[in-house]
Amino acid sequence: MDYIIPKATPLEMLSPSTAENLRDCWLRIAYQRDQRFQRRFAVKTAAILGDVAHELSRRVWNGYFDGIAEEEAKDAVKATWNKILNETLASRVDTEHPIELVPGRWPHYQRVRTRAVGSSTRQISRRLHGRTGQSSSRARTTTERTLRSDRSPLFGRPDRVVVKGDSVEIIDLKTSQAAEDGMPDRAKRQLIMYAALWEEVTGVLPNKLTVEAIDGSRTSITVTQKEVESQREAAMADFNAFNQAAVEPSTLLGKANPSPDACRFCDYKALCGPFFDALSDEWDWYLGEFLGTVNEIHGKGNIRTVQLECERPAFRQGDKLSIVDIPADLVPAIGSRAGFSGLSRLRSERNYQFRYDSDIFVWDDAERAA
Repeated sequence: MDYIIPKATPLEMLSPSTAENLRDCWLRIAYQRDQRFQRRFAVKTAAILGDVAHELSRRVWNGYFDGIAEEEAKDAVKATWNKILNETLASRVDTEHPIELVPGRWPHYQRVRTRAVGSSTRQISRRLHGRTGQSSSRARTTTERTLRSDRSPLFGRPDRVVVKGDSVEIIDLKTSQAAEDGMPDRAKRQLIMYAALWEEVTGVLPNKLTVEAIDGSRTSITVTQKEVESQREAAMADFNAFNQAAVEPSTLLGKANPSPDACRFCDYKALCGPFFDALSDEWDWYLGEFLGTVNEIHGKGNIRTVQLECERPAFRQGDKLSIVDIPADLVPAIGSRAGFSGLSRLRSERNYQFRYDSDIFVWDDAERAA
């Protein structure tokens, strides 16, 4: 099987999230940095909901609702959620997107909205009654302030930093996390990188790192200088090694790390050969990801149905698949090879629907390596 070669550029800066993504898969970073692949069709609803919840929380902490009557807070928060959502959709989704977007039908939309609105309303009440969990006369809170180190490539924007005397707490809001999840290793590593960044910028090592779930519950840890140094050294080693590999992009194909966890939320599955090679029906989130040849195209108007002869994943090789509701301007030509991701299965395992969160990539015109 051949593979699509990314035209990657070296990293100039290193954020905590990029450091974590380098642990997952270098090839994903390479595709992300290739201008050809930066505009994908799929609407990533989880990312949009996360951004909306983050912005709502930021506005609460910055006093956006200060002065509002307590009995009016919940309605005001709901209205602000809707406003932020519409602004986010306008900035992230093409106005001519061919598939209607109905946020109320998105996976987990109601759960995320309910928890975000509830947490924000409670925080407004605490601010109104002076119960923010900190002494307002001595504590200083900053939200989403961009930090850049002059000692290293580190930069980032922590969700919230609370400074009280010599005490520094970094808080990371996790919209996809519930209270019972505690602090996963991934979240812990990201927070330690924020601690490293804060120390490089201010000279002070934060003594408390906190994950706040979308319902407002918190899990906190302390961190040692040794832990920070170890995490920083590992991240910088990955950063330097990636930049060396980016000089010869074809070598990055060997740095793919396909796995259920690494690939689940990746935006580049439809063009990733190593992903299709590794994909198994035992991956618990697998729904409809295929690479194959377009044999037939049916339909008129704005929507088409494609008949695909499947090449990958291996356990579906040779299957004849029908994919409905593909926008006409995205349909590949007959005889072309195309990768699909995020399809929704219909009545049988040979019938799938192309949706707002599906993606497609035509392999024929891309530079490939055997």
